[in-house]
Amino acid sequence: MSGATYSSVGIIQAVRDALGQAVVNGTSDSTQNSNNNSNNNSSSDDDSSTVTGTVSYKEGIYYGTAEGYSGDVSVAVVIQEKTIKAILITESSDDEAFFNRAMDVVKKVIRTQKTDDVDTVSGATYSSKGLLNAIKNALKQAEKVTNGESIDEKPDLTELKELIEKAEKLEEDTYTETSWTVLQTRLADAKDALEETKQTAVDKAVEKLKTAIAQLESKDGKDEENTKYISGIYEVTVPCKPDDDEDFEEYNLTMTVTIRDDKIMAITDIMGDGDSGNDRYITKAANGTSNIKGVVSQIIDKGMPEDIDTVSRATCSSNAILEGCKKVLEAAERPTDMEIE
Repeated sequence: MSGATYSSVGIIQAVRDALGQAVVNGTSDSTQNSNNNSNNNSSSDDDSSTVTGTVSYKEGIYYGTAEGYSGDVSVAVVIQEKTIKAILITESSDDEAFFNRAMDVVKKVIRTQKTDDVDTVSGATYSSKGLLNAIKNALKQAEKVTNGESIDEKPDLTELKELIEKAEKLEEDTYTETSWTVLQTRLADAKDALEETKQTAVDKAVEKLKTAIAQLESKDGKDEENTKYISGIYEVTVPCKPDDDEDFEEYNLTMTVTIRDDKIMAITDIMGDGDSGNDRYITKAANGTSNIKGVVSQIIDKGMPEDIDTVSRATCSSNAILEGCKKVLEAAERPTDMEIE
């Protein structure tokens, strides 16, 4: 920028330094990379500066997501001059130690300019496999753009629309003011979510509206006497125990379960009192991943904790959530006449 040369150079250098810290581009020395880039006559040990790719995709930044070890991993792949210039990790819930080892996969992709024949990293197999699959998915997006196809995947609004319709048919006079107010708030949020472009945002709106409907309280406070379980909101605590394959200390898992019309309608406020490292496994067990459905959605869909698939690599947390639901059902079971006597 004429008249502001030094300021311009300073900004450029700052951006280079930031990219050196944030982007895996095959170099082990971000400072060396920055200095080499500022001097075109200097030689460079940076792999990305010497690699010339044959990637035939349109230039741009493309995004991909895949399942890692403890959750989804997302990447942004930069393609310029037929070359994969950089790969930025935008999201990951895997352990830092495992993930750092898995980053060798990213360096190999940039060095070879291809995802084929790139081996996973021993000791970080799931993390490195997740990274590699995320990169592949980003390149699939690049291929679509190059072929003139749309990459805007519209979320599935079917369930959300059905819930909105169900909520709008409910009558205000039947329920308490507090529970009705909560429902109206969630209903408004659900209608806003109809304009969302991401499936995750739509799914969150669905779960919140489901919970609000399930937690509606009748003004008369009466429960139907012919139900097996007494409707209500129950808090339960169960132990989460490690199995032979899990290496963590036993802790207590607490959650809130809503029962109505002999079905589990909502499971919320799931948390453990152990090490904070357990939180990602609890979240994974409850919510699942992009490829695996969480146990909460499965239970709510069926209304009961029966024939539920546990979430891979979050088995213990999954089993604890199932056990908590079973414990609540035992406590909520309506006494028979004989038991009352």
